[in-house]
This record gives sequence, C-alpha cells and structure tokens, in this order.
Amino acid sequence: MSSIHFNQLSILDFIESQSKTINIATMCSGIGTPEIALKELNINVKIIFACEIDDFARKTYLANHKVNENDFYKDITNFNAVKYIDSIDLLIFGSPCQPFSIAGYRKGFNDPRGKVFFDGIKRIDECKPEIVVFENVKGLTSQNKGEAYKIVKEEFLKIGYSIKFRIFNSFEHGSNQKRERLFIIAFKSENVAADFNIEDFEIKTNELYLEDYLLPIDEVEPKYWMSSEARLGMEKTVNDKKRIKKGLYLKERWEHCNINKSTKKEIYTITSSYSKGHPHNVLIDQRGCKYDFWTCDLAFTEFCESCDWDNGNCNYQLNNFPTPTCRKMTPRECARVQNIPDTFVFPVSDSQAWKQIGNSMDINTLKDLFKKLLLKIK
Repeated sequence: MSSIHFNQLSILDFIESQSKTINIATMCSGIGTPEIALKELNINVKIIFACEIDDFARKTYLANHKVNENDFYKDITNFNAVKYIDSIDLLIFGSPCQPFSIAGYRKGFNDPRGKVFFDGIKRIDECKPEIVVFENVKGLTSQNKGEAYKIVKEEFLKIGYSIKFRIFNSFEHGSNQKRERLFIIAFKSENVAADFNIEDFEIKTNELYLEDYLLPIDEVEPKYWMSSEARLGMEKTVNDKKRIKKGLYLKERWEHCNINKSTKKEIYTITSSYSKGHPHNVLIDQRGCKYDFWTCDLAFTEFCESCDWDNGNCNYQLNNFPTPTCRKMTPRECARVQNIPDTFVFPVSDSQAWKQIGNSMDINTLKDLFKKLLLKIK
C-alpha cells in the first residue's frame, strides 16, 4: 500500500471540489453517517432523496439532516427512482448486514433482509447515479463460499457499472475500533473506474485511547452501571450453548471487555446489539475505583479480597452502586468511538441510539473514501 496520500498530489483539485454542490442520495440511510462525513469535509451537499424503513432511525435522520419530506422514502420496494435519473453524483447504499454477518444466522439472500439488495439495484438502475458506494460486512465475501459476493458484483455489472472493491479496516483510517467492512465502488463511467485506485490510501493511526472518548465519571448516569444481577445474566447468556449452537457469535471471556486506561489503542467494535450486554460491549471503568485497580476480582466474581468486599469496604463503591466498575458505555461515548460529533442529536431511547450507532458506517473511513471519490465528480 502506498505511503503517499492522494491529498499530497491533488490538494488543489480537492479544494476546488469543496466549492461544488454534490448531489447525493442514500438507501438504507440509517441515521445518515455519509451525510455527516461530507459535512465534516465542508462539502456543499444537496440530498436528492433518502430511504429508511425504521421509524426510529427516520426520526434521528430528520432531526439532523435536511431532506424534502416527499423525497424521504420509507420502503425501498415501492418507489420509482426514474424521476431522479442523471441528477445524482453520489449514491450510498448499505443494505442490511445481518444476513451475512458472523454475528447472525448467515442466511444470506434467503433472509428477507438480504433481498433488500436487489431492490436497491433496481433503484440504482432507475436513477443511474454517477458513482455508487455499496457497504456491507466482511462476511458477505465468504457467505456460501463466496457465491453471495459473486452475485452482488454481477448485479452491478448487469446494470452497466464498472466496479472496484476492497475490505476497509477503520483502524487504518484514524479510528480506534477494528471495523472491517466491504466497500464496492460502482462507476457509471468505465474510464473513471479505470482511473480510480482503491488501494492508494495512507494508513492513519489515532493518538487517542478509549479514556479520551469517555464522559467525566460524575456525568455517567446511574442507569449505565451494571448491577450484580446484570453481570450474572450476561455470564449466563455467554455460556448458553443453545444460543451458540444456533449460530450467535458471542465472546466467551470477561477479558473481552473494553478497559479504560488500556495500553492498547484498539477499542472493541461498537455493534447494534450493544444494549444486550455482551462482554465486548462492557466497559471496565478504572475511574470507578479510588485506587485505580481494575484487576480486582470484583470485575469477574462476587468476591474481592483486596477491597474487603464482605465487610462493605469495597473501593468500587461510588454513588451507592455495588459494582460500578462494570458499566455500559453511554450512547454518546459509543457515538464518539464511531466519530459521530457531539452536536449530533439522538431523539430516541438509549437502546435505539445504540442500535443506530452500531449499524452506522465509520465516518473516518467514509471521509477518506469521499475525498478521493469527489475528485472524480465533474
């Protein structure tokens, strides 16, 4: 991979691109992280249309983005995009990933959510955008020995698009989580596709650690601290062999918790199932112990020798919580890990916010990709 970033070669072209208005559209829009990424790049954007079926995600989208109500569709299967033909520079499409994810049952296109992809292809063929960015989980490439991946590529070729594809790891684009996602870039122009090098990206590292994303401990509401019952329930879920047999991917050890003040910069991936309390979605917050001693057995059991737990002298006792060392990260903290700015509004419950954040695309990866793609838009 080249160590020379394209910005070093074409910064004047990129500056010129910022003065343009880019017409975009999104399908399976979620909360609109592509829109956030473009805004972070100071790109003038007009949203031609968006499409999102989930009512809660639609509420969050409308609270943060400007789109004409008549151009904000709910069902990807029942609108015709012909009226937008040749008016879209960039269309971003992230069809449901659960049918292909190792965290799910992996039914692929036999899952009704997997069939959303074909409806998206129909809409793309109708409006014929200049460039399409299709995003999905890495597991799509291995589903049914690669057959699903082959079908996806063939569908783009059938409607006349030339494609480039690659697995992007957000950890290489200045993010702190290892979020590996498949990106297929489809170009209406074969010449533009031939001129686009999808491998030429600079590897960026982030100087932040998990603790840099956390709210001050006194601002963490009581509801985020995990009780003994909650921790025992999570342990039971992790060891439930029936769930594992059905194909659910679960971490099996407490060591998979996130730990603040870690010497590792990598943060476990924020998932849409964050509210369910799987171990990799739990934070061991050292700040919950006045002695800064996270390795205490209390993080894993009901007994803590060093803190004299039996006599009620646990160092972790803050605000009358029995075990405040273990907690869920707040939606705002999760959003920060996803590089969603604090100005972004979540007018929904915590469980819905966690789901929306976990289903979102990584903004840093999108920014790097968009900076390079915008140079191809005339």
